[in-house]
Formats: sequence, C-alpha cells, structure tokens
Amino acid sequence: MSLQDRNPYRQLPDDADIIATLHDVKSIMFLLAYKMGKEAQLTDEGIADLNRFAKMLRNIETRKDMTWQILDEAKAEEFVDLLVKERLAREEDVGDSPPFLFSTRLMELKHHWQEQRTTAPRPQPWDPSFSTTYIKPLTSGDEAAASLTELGMTAAELAGCDEAFADHLRRRRRVISYLEQHPADPTGWEPAPGVTMAEAMKDSNSTTDPESVAKSELWVPIYRSAADIDHLELLTPPGWKDPEDPALSPEEKTNVQESNEKAHKARLESKTDPSRNAQSTVGFQGFARHS
Repeated sequence: MSLQDRNPYRQLPDDADIIATLHDVKSIMFLLAYKMGKEAQLTDEGIADLNRFAKMLRNIETRKDMTWQILDEAKAEEFVDLLVKERLAREEDVGDSPPFLFSTRLMELKHHWQEQRTTAPRPQPWDPSFSTTYIKPLTSGDEAAASLTELGMTAAELAGCDEAFADHLRRRRRVISYLEQHPADPTGWEPAPGVTMAEAMKDSNSTTDPESVAKSELWVPIYRSAADIDHLELLTPPGWKDPEDPALSPEEKTNVQESNEKAHKARLESKTDPSRNAQSTVGFQGFARHS
C-alpha cells in the first residue's frame, strides 16, 4: 500500500448529522476544558455550573453517534486527559463529591476509550471505516439526545461555539484540499497493529529508514491528527485556496487551479528557506470572545 493510499487527510463526510455531532462534541469538550477546570465555588451560581457540567459530561459518556473520526476531530481524548491532569494536580473540591464525581468519571471515560482501542480495534485514519465505526458509549442516559441549550450552554457560549466551529471548518477545508493532492510526509513509523517490533524490523531489513519501511506492509505511518489545524496550516501554502470556498469570486474560481499551482510551487521553493514559511497561532477560541 502506497503512502498516497494511506493519506489520512480527507474532507469530512457530506452528512449533516455527522457534522452536527462533531459540532456538539467539540463544543462540549472545549467548554468543559475551558471552564470546568476552574475551582468550583459553593454558591448558587457555582452549583448551577457544576450541574450543567455534569449533564455535558453525561452527554459525552452516553453518545452512541460518536465515530473514531469524531472522537479524533473533536480532540475529545486530549481534552479529557487535560482535565484529568488538572484535577489530579489540586486538592479535591465539591466537583469530586457526589453527585458530580468529576475526577472519577473523567478517569473512567479516559480508560473506556483506551480499552475500546484494543477490544474493538481503532481503524487507521485513512481507512474509510474510520468515519463509520461507532464507539461504544461508556454508559446509558437521556442526556445523549439533549441539545446544547438543554445541557445548559448559554446563548453567548453557543454563539462562541458556532463561530469557532464555522472558522474551524473553513480552515480545515482549505488545508485538506491541499493535503489531499499533496500528501504530507509521515511524522514517524510504527509496527502495524498486531506486529512486533522484531517482526517489523526483520521485514524492513533491520532498518527504520523511511524508504525501507514505506515498502513494508508491517509498518504503518504516523501522522498528526486532521484536527491539528494550526500544524496543518504550516504544511499548506499561504496562497492556496479551497476550490470549493463559497467566498471565491467567479473570476477566482476560474483561475483557482492556476493560482494554486503557483502557491504549491512557491512552497516547494520555500522549503530551502525556512524564514519564508508561514506561522499560525489561531485556535478554537470562540468562548474567549463571548464569555
């Protein structure tokens, strides 16, 4: 299988339900990471926040519509791991007591997703089943069907979510439109699932040279997640345009192929001059503008 066949970067499925699920999961996880990490206060407002955080976490615990791609694109594991570390680094507060039990529940969710990787092997990102294989929920509950408003998200928070998600999708479409045509180099290689290091090394003539391992079916490439837009923008020419961008004028759409070819050529030339590479620090920060 060639590297082109193992290109993990592709556009999201053209499915409104999948996009809506990604929007909600990404929004919930970001809000929990951004606000749940703060010290809980024994005030009416503080307890109200804990109650809505508990509902949002239960939503994640009970969802049946979360695929491996959605889990990855929403950075759900990354956010849960961040929250676990934050809570372990401080003394227990009211959020760790019944009925909330945040530390315990977050740890259980983290272990559940890790277990799912082995009991129901996680497809590789370039495998079509990565977008269609659903992850077993941790538990059951009515919160899975609740809207963000029903879970307690405020109008300002929801506005931040919507704005940040729309920006994320726009940026994602642009970088993926480039990486689909011009695959990125792997960041590394590892033995394929079920293959030992010794078996993989033997198959690649005892070397981890990229050209050697790329020819072996016992090695699989490692890539940054498609959710890491900041990083992927560094791999995309600044002048590259998404051919499907509705903001393009009719004239730009007519000339987009030519302008994109020039942008790609300029990027290839800039590889020998790091000072010409673009930098991006924009993140999923909608709440910061609307809190």
